[in-house]
Amino acid sequence: MDGLSGVSRFLSKVWENADKAADKIENDNLVVAANKLIFDVENDLERFNLNTYVAKLMTFNNLMSAEKEINKETFAIFCQLLSPAAPHLAEEIWQKLGNPGLIAESAWPKFDKSLITEEKIKIAVQVNGKLRDLIEVDANISKEELEQVAKSSQKVSQFISGKEIKKVIAVPGKIVNIVI
Repeated sequence: MDGLSGVSRFLSKVWENADKAADKIENDNLVVAANKLIFDVENDLERFNLNTYVAKLMTFNNLMSAEKEINKETFAIFCQLLSPAAPHLAEEIWQKLGNPGLIAESAWPKFDKSLITEEKIKIAVQVNGKLRDLIEVDANISKEELEQVAKSSQKVSQFISGKEIKKVIAVPGKIVNIVI
């Protein structure tokens, strides 16, 4: 029974947030988060990961709850993403926002790749397969630069100094493994 009351609270918060929707409001953090939400929801629905789909909707709704006003367009996108799970509520809010037609007939929102790519990422650095450091680098770093940054890390250098490096396996965006 706790699950039902939790869902009821979530949907009540969604309805309350609908009252905060207004035209010409700038919520840059919500726009970026909405783009990430579109991307995540598409992936979750394709894989039938409904629990993570709903959890991400709840997280985004909490972000909106923290705002005094919400951009109407951003909230409409949220309603479209909510529609597969709560079609009746999403439709009511869609009409309340003044959108034309039915939400079920509206085009699925598209995400902007430039807004969801992270500028900095964390890369695990291993020496002989054991984790020695976690470095933060640019997301578009080259393999050679990644190797250099990993080797120059203070935590890693204490394990490799004075030893011959046999091989460096660097996978940009994932991991660096230094074999000595």
